[in-house]
Amino acid sequence: SLTADFISKHFFGLKPVFGFENLLPLPLISYGYIALLGVIMGCFGAFYNRILLKSQAFYLKQKWLSVQYRPLLPFLIAGVLALTFPQVLGGGHSIIESLIDGNLTIKIMLITLVIKFAFSMLCYGSGAPGGIFFPLLVLGALTGAIYGNLLVRLCGFGPEYIHNFIILAMAAYFTAIVRAPITGSILITEMTGSFSHLLPLSFISIIAYIVADLLKSEPIYESLLDRLLKNNGEHE
Repeated sequence: SLTADFISKHFFGLKPVFGFENLLPLPLISYGYIALLGVIMGCFGAFYNRILLKSQAFYLKQKWLSVQYRPLLPFLIAGVLALTFPQVLGGGHSIIESLIDGNLTIKIMLITLVIKFAFSMLCYGSGAPGGIFFPLLVLGALTGAIYGNLLVRLCGFGPEYIHNFIILAMAAYFTAIVRAPITGSILITEMTGSFSHLLPLSFISIIAYIVADLLKSEPIYESLLDRLLKNNGEHE
């Protein structure tokens, strides 16, 4: 992995997935706000897992809708969104880039968060290919950006720290949903190219993990596997 990283950077000029630049480490006095964000992301992660499983159950209850036609519903809604709010379509990389550039207001971020979440649930529940990995990072980034902007407005934080909360929220949301704190911390470190966040990333990931565990939220991939085996009659 290290050799591949070295070659891709120095011979092909590849850069990290997200273009964060000039990141400043958060001061130690702000760790209370980081802990609060970890609690919020832990709750949101448990909510995400619960709604995702309910979205699958919703489609299963629609006996009139056969399996091969289930993706038609998100397909039709995607057509409407393409004409009204195209930003929420696709993986969501452009949304994160907009957050990095600071082009979105809190109101627009809230609207994007709600629509992106609802559309992701609708798509995954139908069985349409696409996965949950990158969409959950986008949802985490939106939540972190909203949180950071609120701290700037209400608590006197410098706007240069908003990017930190975007990064931390992505790792915390991933941890709360997948329940892999080490993977989440290292993954976000690699995707952002910043090694100055290892301590706060570890801290917020542990908080999100504990909160999700206290809420009795199972790791999403284990829940999905368990449901798949149960539906196939291979698990009691």
